[in-house]
Amino acid sequence: MAEPFYRANVLVCGGTGCTRSESLEVMAGMTKEIARRGLTNEVRIVQTGCRGFWRDGTGYDDLPGGTFYCQVQPEMSRQSSKRHWSRGESSGA
Repeated sequence: MAEPFYRANVLVCGGTGCTRSESLEVMAGMTKEIARRGLTNEVRIVQTGCRGFWRDGTGYDDLPGGTFYCQVQPEMSRQSSKRHWSRGESSGA
């Protein structure tokens, strides 16, 4: 069976340094906000391994937009959701 298509994939670092910088809380906040907006079938959160930016705090890529964010805090989840994943907007806009 083919994997479902998501219009946006959010790659969140799950390495040791980012985990210490609350990456799991960032992912939980994003997941909650995406569900609240009814976008669970459109936006997927993917935990990745270390990407080498651990000194800069939790980082994530917003694809297909290609924007990389670092020093992300859990309370920023709602803002990211509104900015990038609202219906009718392309990711990375």
